[in-house]
Amino acid sequence: MAAIALTDCKVLKKGGEVLEITIITPSTADSADTIDTSDICADGQILGLTSSWDVETGDEVTCTYATGTGVFTLDAAGGTTNHTYCIQILVRGETFTP
Repeated sequence: MAAIALTDCKVLKKGGEVLEITIITPSTADSADTIDTSDICADGQILGLTSSWDVETGDEVTCTYATGTGVFTLDAAGGTTNHTYCIQILVRGETFTP
């Protein structure tokens, strides 16, 4: 398990008061890696996780959020390695810092 830095990810946003943030990991990401979003989202302002998937296979993956930490953990079936993953989250617009 490794922590994936947001600076290594592609981060896209759309919306206004509620933003949909798409985070795309580098192709070296592994199942069980973590993504720390605390640099772009204020604590407690994450409204939810809308989807998460393996970009390489198109498979949905499990992604859990540790409340109050800004950290999401990927959990792909079979423990895949060296894949690109994508997660989409909802945050309050006024708390987002690109």
